Amino acid sequence: MPERDITATLRARYTLYKGLEVAPTWDSTFESSYTVRMGEAFDGTVRKDRANKGAARENLKKLISVLAGLSL
Repeated sequence: MPERDITATLRARYTLYKGLEVAPTWDSTFESSYTVRMGEAFDGTVRKDRANKGAARENLKKLISVLAGLSL
């Protein structure tokens, strides 16, 4: 039986440094997931690719949202 929905989960750690300082100015890890439904793409490889890209997109949205609120 073929797989139905495919969910990808991504955990990425981001670290910012100021100039040549050794200690990071900011460091955080974000986890995100994205699910592609069977109806969006019949081919499992396409669903997997879309799920991976969606999880990365959601992760970057979280990062940008947090970075926008930082005062460095």
